[in-house]
Amino acid sequence: MRWVLLLLAAALTLALGVAACAEEEDGGGAGAPGGASSYTKNDPEYQLASLDKGKVLDLNDPSIDAYARALDAAEAKCTNGRTTISDYAVNGQRLLADEGIKVTLLQAVRAIDQSIPAGSPKLDCAEIAAAWVTLQMGQ
Repeated sequence: MRWVLLLLAAALTLALGVAACAEEEDGGGAGAPGGASSYTKNDPEYQLASLDKGKVLDLNDPSIDAYARALDAAEAKCTNGRTTISDYAVNGQRLLADEGIKVTLLQAVRAIDQSIPAGSPKLDCAEIAAAWVTLQMGQ
């Protein structure tokens, strides 16, 4: 069982690394910085919220703000941009779902953020996401 988890973690790290290489650093959401209440359909926080709700949300849906705050917090600790962090959350959620473990995308982004202590230097969050998924599978 342990080798399966290690293989899954390695696969996730590889997949997330490829996603990170493909992304041009986006530097932040284009939508609603500072708590404003209007987003665009291209904003990762909007896309994550819509995926979690299972429907296309209104661009000013207040539930998107929680995703924006979670991405803000993770982006402050990661060398990766919002889009890549969102990709990590989606890929992690899919891997966990394959194992029968249900997590929301908001939980995944928050877990990435909370896995890095405050005041730490910025990290590549591919490894953080992979470790979190591996730990979830081992519970």
